[in-house]
Amino acid sequence: MASAASANVQDAMTNAGITGTGQTDGLFEDLTNVVYLLMGVGGIWAVAFVVIGGMLLAGSSGNPQKRGQGIAALATASAGIFVIYKAYDIAGWATGIAN
Repeated sequence: MASAASANVQDAMTNAGITGTGQTDGLFEDLTNVVYLLMGVGGIWAVAFVVIGGMLLAGSSGNPQKRGQGIAALATASAGIFVIYKAYDIAGWATGIAN
């Protein structure tokens, strides 16, 4: 079913005069480098939020509102670290849909 839909799209593009002329040899490597860059920047960002959350939690001095902010910052940073850890798998899944 999917190959028939793909053939219909190719036929429609050919009938419209659209031809494939681009080179995609280095596209995967470029996308991989972008994912690695985003993982590095996100990792630095997540570590910064772990530090900020820890400082908020340590400096709360029994204030429940500041304690909640610190715990929320640590929880958000933890979720972010998990997403960054799985970013390569997520990118692979997203590019697998296009194939």
